[in-house]
Amino acid sequence: MLYITEMETFAMNYIFLVVALLLNVCCAQQKDSIVATTTLGELIGFRVDYGSDRAQLYYGKADVFLGVPYVKPPIGPLRFAKPVPITQFTSDGKPYNATYQHPICPQLTSSNASMSEDCLIMNIFSPNVKFFYKFVAEILESENR
Repeated sequence: MLYITEMETFAMNYIFLVVALLLNVCCAQQKDSIVATTTLGELIGFRVDYGSDRAQLYYGKADVFLGVPYVKPPIGPLRFAKPVPITQFTSDGKPYNATYQHPICPQLTSSNASMSEDCLIMNIFSPNVKFFYKFVAEILESENR
């Protein structure tokens, strides 16, 4: 007869949980990931489907880019200075990961949300990446002139 101790049961459950979480993370990262190329670099975003019910406020598919910076962070010597436009999304030339929510601006009220002074960012929802590229990239480029 095969006897399994409590420790072995715990170890098997733990290993199963770790493998399940790793598979979930791998699958989530592959879920409709998209890349938009702009004059400031590449943005990694994702595509969502809000359904086809036109009675709802949002419907259809959208390309989403979260936390896209448009000026240098207002920290250090830039804290109370005029905003300085960015010249590229990342300093190393790698694509900017715009797939998660970034910290909110500091608030006076207590909140459980993560806060940061580096909060001058925009969340972009676009029905079409080509439209996003033509419109937003031109705005960002014109502000850098």
